[in-house]
Amino acid sequence: MREPELSENTDGRAKSRFGWRFWVGFSFTASVIAALGLFALFVYLNLDKTHVFLDVAGELGEVKSETVRSDDTSVVQALKFHNRAGAFVADGLYRRPNYLSDRYRVMVLYTGVKTKAAIMDLIPDQPDVVLLAVQYPYERPRAWKEYLRWPWTVRQAGYRVVAGGMLAVTFLIEREKLDPRRFTVVGASLGSFFGGIHGSIDTRIRRVLIVHGGGNFPDIARYYHRERKRPWPAALGAFLFDSVLGAFDPVRYVDRISPRELTILAAKNDRYFPPESAQSLYDRAKPPKGLIWMESPHVRSKKSETVDAILHSLKNYFFSPGLNMPSPDR
Repeated sequence: MREPELSENTDGRAKSRFGWRFWVGFSFTASVIAALGLFALFVYLNLDKTHVFLDVAGELGEVKSETVRSDDTSVVQALKFHNRAGAFVADGLYRRPNYLSDRYRVMVLYTGVKTKAAIMDLIPDQPDVVLLAVQYPYERPRAWKEYLRWPWTVRQAGYRVVAGGMLAVTFLIEREKLDPRRFTVVGASLGSFFGGIHGSIDTRIRRVLIVHGGGNFPDIARYYHRERKRPWPAALGAFLFDSVLGAFDPVRYVDRISPRELTILAAKNDRYFPPESAQSLYDRAKPPKGLIWMESPHVRSKKSETVDAILHSLKNYFFSPGLNMPSPDR
C-alpha cells in the first residue's frame, strides 16, 4: 500500500497531506452514511412482515406429542410443531374432550407470558370446548452476549409463535378433523399482539377475540413509562420500542380481519394496556367489530374475579343464542 506523501514546512517539519479539512469532510461523510444506514434499518424493521410469518410456518410437518394429563373428561397433550423442512417452530398445549359435543367450539389461544400451562386449569374442562394454547419460544437473556442479541432473538421468537399458531390450525383441521368454521383465535394480554396478527393473516380463522390487550406500541411504551416511573425519557422508550418491534404491532394488520369478526374485551383499569391501546385497535379495524369495556383490572394467570368475569363473557360470546354476531356455522 502506498504511504501518504509528506511535504516539508518552512521550518523543516514534515506534515501529512491529509489536513483538517480532509478529516472534517471524512467525519461528515461517515456520519451521513451511518445515518442513512440506521434509517434503512428502521424502515426494514418496520416493513409488513406477513411473508416472514408465512415463510417461517411453511407447511406442517412432524408433530411430536406427549400426554400431560388424561382423565374421564379430556386429554391434554404437549405438542411440538415442525414444518415440512424439519425445523422446530413452536410448542403447544392441546386439550380435547373425550366425547366431543356436536356444538363444540375451538379456541386457539395466545396468552400472557406467565400463563403457560395454567390456562388449561383457568378455562373449565367441558365437552363443547377444544383448546390449543400456543407457547412462546423465548427465554429471557441471562448473559451479556444474550442481551446484545436480544432485538434479533425476540423478533425471531415473535415470528415463530405466530407461525406456530398457523401450524396448529393446520394440525387441528387436517389431522384432528375439526371444522374451521368453529375456530376462534383468542389473544389475551401479551398474546393480543400475536393473536391479532394471526387472525389478520390467516383467513381460515372465522373470529378473533382480544382480551385485555391492544395495539399501538408507542402508546403502550409511554403508558408503561408513566406507570413504572422509568428513568429514561418516555419519548425515547416509545421510539425504540416501535423501531425494534413495530412489525409486531397488531394495529398494522388488524384491518385485514374484515369481513371476518373482531371483538375486543378491554379493561378500564388495566395496568399494562392504556385505554388508547384497545381503542386504537378497534378504530383501525373494519366491521364487523365490537369493543366491550370491563370494570376490572388486567387479567392474571390465577383464578380471580376478573378471570371469572372473562370466562362468563367467553361463554356468552361462544354460546349465547342471542349473540348479535355471525354464527361460525354460517
